[in-house]
Amino acid sequence: MKGCPKRASLSYLSTYDIDFIKIDSSFIKEIGKNKRKESIISSLISLASVMNVKIVAEGVETVQQLQFLRDRNCHLIQGFLYSRPVNVNLFEKFLDQPFIKIDNSSSTRQALRTERRKHYRMNFPKPIIAEMFQEQN
Repeated sequence: MKGCPKRASLSYLSTYDIDFIKIDSSFIKEIGKNKRKESIISSLISLASVMNVKIVAEGVETVQQLQFLRDRNCHLIQGFLYSRPVNVNLFEKFLDQPFIKIDNSSSTRQALRTERRKHYRMNFPKPIIAEMFQEQN
């Protein structure tokens, strides 16, 4: 199909020895708005569980999205929910903390949108991941 973006084939799941499946942010942003995309997310998480593969949700920005993913036992998330992109010094301070609390203020969310392009990606010698957990009171 002309103009159609490249897509990953499900046959790759049986062909390659994969460790992670990433759910694109275009699905995550539709949580709470699009039942069909929510069903796809839920199915991918279930599939990953059966295949003993970790699942990563990309673009998590709201507590509602986080809760949806937690309820379905999503392993990992990426997104601006916990922090906007930060410089190295602040990032190192984050690493010293046992966990990062969510800043859910509307001014923070707006700042995230306007400041996204001011920061650069960094390559690390080892992957940095964080597992999701329920905060204990």
